[in-house]
Amino acid sequence: MWAKVEKDTKRGKRKWEMAKLFADGRCSEAILEFLRTTDVGRKVPVEKAETESSESGVEQECPRVECVCDQY
Repeated sequence: MWAKVEKDTKRGKRKWEMAKLFADGRCSEAILEFLRTTDVGRKVPVEKAETESSESGVEQECPRVECVCDQY
């Protein structure tokens, strides 16, 4: 991703603030390609989360859309 951003904008990786990177239209293609080819931002399926949380001891996130579990 960074190679494409640097090629398109002539600015290196360390010259970017994240907000400006996302706002710059020249970077959109590289960012979208990065997201398509990685699991960044994807939700863990509930079945997998249950398996992993029972093995690791990590609490599972509530699968309900509008959850009020944390309010009590």
